[in-house]
Amino acid sequence: LIALNIDVGCVDPDLEKLQKIKSLYPKINCFSNIEESFKKIFNGYIIATPPSSHAELAKLIISKGKPVLVEKPLSLTLSESKEIKSHRFIGFTKPKKFINHIRQVKSL
Repeated sequence: LIALNIDVGCVDPDLEKLQKIKSLYPKINCFSNIEESFKKIFNGYIIATPPSSHAELAKLIISKGKPVLVEKPLSLTLSESKEIKSHRFIGFTKPKKFINHIRQVKSL
């Protein structure tokens, strides 16, 4: 995405991880919480966090009018999944589809 001149952001509460990401990829916008990221204009969000946080984050991002792609599972309950899918939602993906990218990020 960076090679295509698309703004990319990373949200992580671990400041050491953010500093490492920023040193390796200086063009990435780093944020310590999701609310900070809403101050910058992004075309969409990808949620790749522990499954227990998927629903809460997806609903928050949708409430800001942003499209969101969520790593499986969409949520931990059927009712939350239905609620999310009734809004501006791109879809969800299998984590293994991007396994090489995920390994690279986790190695940081």
